[in-house]
Amino acid sequence: MPEQMPPTPPEREKPPPGGVNIGGTGNVTVGGDVAGGDIVKTTTQVGFSAAAVQRLLLIVGGLVFVPAACFFGGGLLVGGAIVAALNRPVEVSPEAASSMQTKINRLQAVEPGAPFHETFTEVELNSYWELVAGPQMGLTPGTGAARVLGNNRVVLSGKFASLGNFKVLAVVEPRVNTPGRLFQADSAAIQLVPLGNTSLGWLPAPASAVQPVVDRVDKLFGSNVEFTGTAISGPTLTVNGLGH
Repeated sequence: MPEQMPPTPPEREKPPPGGVNIGGTGNVTVGGDVAGGDIVKTTTQVGFSAAAVQRLLLIVGGLVFVPAACFFGGGLLVGGAIVAALNRPVEVSPEAASSMQTKINRLQAVEPGAPFHETFTEVELNSYWELVAGPQMGLTPGTGAARVLGNNRVVLSGKFASLGNFKVLAVVEPRVNTPGRLFQADSAAIQLVPLGNTSLGWLPAPASAVQPVVDRVDKLFGSNVEFTGTAISGPTLTVNGLGH
């Protein structure tokens, strides 16, 4: 008798189309049928703009060595001094962040032509940047730091998901007599390789790359005021100005 062939198994049904697509430069796109339910396709942009990301990553890719004593922003501040300030421990508390928010609310309520005077302590600045403002800018939670420097400047730092979680710092200077434009990015750097509490591994970057983030800080403080004078005394930033 001829040998009998085994029955052909029935063809399995193909799974329905779907999936997850992840795009670069800080955009995350989810679509299709995931976990048995329809997901509405969304795109979210956080942190730096695509142009800023490209500029910073091109700089990172173009260098393989960073001197320990490099100068940021035309030599106004030595890199080691900035890193030392960031390594200095400063308290972070919800109460200090709330106090900072109260002062910002007062600035936003200043009437045209009315004078104002506010002081921001380093603890308030640091707490507000880490707990409130930083996450709104795309900062990875728990990585933010703000320090008051000499020479009328403040340094902001943190890790940004849109930059591959690289740590970035921006030296920021308050501006006077520029309504609605309260802060200017003076210089910037990106940490290419974490090498402890030293300036080794930090790479200077163009201040223009971080200015869009600084402009968003402006909007938090309010576009209805201008600084007419600023001063730093110890770990405190003092600003005077007018509503407009």
